[in-house]
Amino acid sequence: MASSSRIPKYCLHKGSGQAYVTIEGARHYLGVYGSDESRERYDRFVGELVASRKGKQIRAAVACLTEIRVVEILDAYLTHAEGYYQKGGKPTAQLALVKASLRPVRRLYGRALATEFGPTALKAVRQAMVESYKQPAKNGRPKKPLCRNEVNRRVRIVKHAFKWAVSEELLPVEIYQALLTVDGLRRGRTAALDHPPVQAVADEVVDGTIPHLPEIVAGMVRLQRLTAMRPMEICLLRPCDIDRSEDVWVYKPASHKTEHFGRSRTIFLGPKAQAVLTPFLLRPAKAYCFCPDETVKRQHAKRAESRKTPLSCGNRPGSSRVRAPKRKPRERYHKNAYSNAVRRAIRRANVERRKAGLPPLPRWTPNMLRHSAATEIRRQFDLEAAQSILGHASMNTSEIYAEKNLTLARQIAAKIG
Repeated sequence: MASSSRIPKYCLHKGSGQAYVTIEGARHYLGVYGSDESRERYDRFVGELVASRKGKQIRAAVACLTEIRVVEILDAYLTHAEGYYQKGGKPTAQLALVKASLRPVRRLYGRALATEFGPTALKAVRQAMVESYKQPAKNGRPKKPLCRNEVNRRVRIVKHAFKWAVSEELLPVEIYQALLTVDGLRRGRTAALDHPPVQAVADEVVDGTIPHLPEIVAGMVRLQRLTAMRPMEICLLRPCDIDRSEDVWVYKPASHKTEHFGRSRTIFLGPKAQAVLTPFLLRPAKAYCFCPDETVKRQHAKRAESRKTPLSCGNRPGSSRVRAPKRKPRERYHKNAYSNAVRRAIRRANVERRKAGLPPLPRWTPNMLRHSAATEIRRQFDLEAAQSILGHASMNTSEIYAEKNLTLARQIAAKIG
């Protein structure tokens, strides 16, 4: 019988002239000795033998892995995630979300055996996510509760971590299959907070906010409302990324949301968008059009112009600033900073509206501008036009952004209803 660590030899049976191999005590004939057919069959036998031996080794290794802990699975997956979730040599926001999703798993079941982490444990982790706001925050501020969709998204990440462990042969597949039986939280059937879906923002609300925005952020809002760009695509805009050779300009972002799927993103800028963007193109080709540092400088200049104290009295402009601040303005806006600027402008606008006895403006975010533009495009053209402008691969995704024309439905009901 061949040794478990040796590959059987290609042998000759002298009596019949046949080639054969002996595997685990059994003789297998391959054909005429020295022929191509016998050599091919020999190679196939050896390949299958090696594969079966590796399978036995894997099964043996899985049997030994009954002692592996959940924390070891999480550490291994985080090491993988740190190298996988990168763009341009920098970690993406998905990596931070992965770490936050695995944190309650580590806290509750870190020392437990990985093979014992089943549906009941996953439901306990999910409940901990729902009640995460009850945990003390590091900065002393109360935590905001996670909404239902966010909890479901984080649970999917936990499942994916165990799926990856199965693919790396760290766990038997039954562990992941059991976790798949845990459904997501349903609307109205859970204590988790439910946010209303993102909808379009009315033009009157945007117009009431723009006067209270910094000039650069106001330009970002106007441009996004015309083009239906994503907030990050607005932030990444540079003169070198725009082809101005024709009447309609073409903007191809250097980076976009779906580039890791191999998809391209092309944004067309018409006359109105060109008029908004032109003042921000007077800068180096590779500089970002919307720069927070420029916003800060303009704010300082505006305060200096409105100064009432004579220069001979009080502090001179710039003398009271910190020479080496811990946080300096970045070279471009981030989508979160963009959203924060809009939120502060709404707060300032509502202060004045309350003094004037007007109703306050509702809160809105830059992403709602994308919904507004998509809805308007669908109303004037069709859903396919909205899909092409939004850059979606599926029309079903565009339906989420472009709301249905309820005015048309109302007219139809008035005629036939």
